[in-house]
Amino acid sequence: MKSYITLDVTMITVQNGNKTRRPWSLANKLLSGLNLLQRKAETNPKITLAVILGLSLILNIYNQAVKPITQDLGETWRWWPDSVSFLQSLTFRSCVPVYFPFCGPANNISASLEPLPVLLFAASAFVSQQSLWFARGVEVVLNITALLGVYLLTSAWANKRAAFLAAFIWATYLPAIKLVTQISGDLLATVFVTFGFYFFIRARSSKRRRDWIAAGITLGLGVLSRSAVLAIVAVLVIGLVIEGWKASRAGQGTIMKLIRPAVLFLLMVSILIAPWFTRNYLVFGKPVLGTTLIGYNLYRQNYMIGENNNYLRFVGPKEAALAINALVARRPDLKGTENEAQMDTVYRAEALKVIAAHPVQYGLLSAYRFLPLWFNWGIEEAYGDQPPLIWYTVMAWQAVLLVTALLGVWVTRWHSWPLPASIIVVSLSYMAIISELRYLVLVMPLVISLSVVGIQKIESSLLLKSSEG
Repeated sequence: MKSYITLDVTMITVQNGNKTRRPWSLANKLLSGLNLLQRKAETNPKITLAVILGLSLILNIYNQAVKPITQDLGETWRWWPDSVSFLQSLTFRSCVPVYFPFCGPANNISASLEPLPVLLFAASAFVSQQSLWFARGVEVVLNITALLGVYLLTSAWANKRAAFLAAFIWATYLPAIKLVTQISGDLLATVFVTFGFYFFIRARSSKRRRDWIAAGITLGLGVLSRSAVLAIVAVLVIGLVIEGWKASRAGQGTIMKLIRPAVLFLLMVSILIAPWFTRNYLVFGKPVLGTTLIGYNLYRQNYMIGENNNYLRFVGPKEAALAINALVARRPDLKGTENEAQMDTVYRAEALKVIAAHPVQYGLLSAYRFLPLWFNWGIEEAYGDQPPLIWYTVMAWQAVLLVTALLGVWVTRWHSWPLPASIIVVSLSYMAIISELRYLVLVMPLVISLSVVGIQKIESSLLLKSSEG
């Protein structure tokens, strides 16, 4: 596979008349030291990868040790009870009145969470006698598996040095490490997305049917772990069709033959997600695209548009509860027996009314949501907390990764289109509804994979400038 950035500079000399000048400035020494470290890593790949994996394991275990084992941490309060409930009833049931005010023992059939993480943690509860500590250990395994995926993905389309750097960045990436102490579907979806792209990139190069099948299976499982992956599948299929159309116009074959990979890929995803869609249709009497929480989040994060000028913000849970109660109070047509899918329809309809009445404000709010999505801006405050100082470092690091990823896109041009296209479509999907940094973790392996190519470009440019005196 093509390596877009290569760098192998051991000593740079500059000719000046009859003399050879070696401008060993501090920056040049640092760059040369980094280059030497990269070359040693490349010559000892197994040891290097083992060291990075060990570092990741230490950081994950340390984070586990300093955080209490409680259902109140992060999203555990939602995912763990639903997983245990599935273990006991073998049915997807949930009742969270703050989301669905009419739920109860006779009205708790649910599609508010994606099924695969619930099944995984139900299985972990089964083998561990419902040990939350064991379930958090599963999250650690998922994060380390994602690291391996980052390494494989980056080595598949860039180069080995970039792959080691990407793996190191993921090993120390705090938003992902934070997720290992809570039970959720985020890291499981990240694993499937990362390996899905590894197989997708490999399939584009190998043209082998088995690689397209593997890509479809892994990303299909990703959809069942985070419904936002549907947007990734859609943009990849569209991109493959466009590639096939361009190739047919260039005389490389018929359009029907050239879009077979897109058809096979989409078919595998469809086979994987069909049972879940069928189940939802049967129990709710209507199709459910994504989860039944989409309508709730759409209304929660947009209801205040037009009420006052203070609408550029993330709506926290306390404010959201008041908004939902007010909505129910002014809807006398509600019978009090509505299930999740029916309330999802109500929420969507009310949200779309607000958006249609204030399209400009909605556009501005959606653009503003870029900040909480990429930098977690204002999220802690919305939940009644203050961000710890280290999270300002995370914000700065997010900015570095974003800028260098954009540089990586510029370096690789259209060769890397599946990665930036997927990052953009996921970002826009969340910005249209609700944004937090933890939602972006899903595609951060793609961002990091692009970012390290940008970093290599900067490194090679600095070495070249230093060599020129």
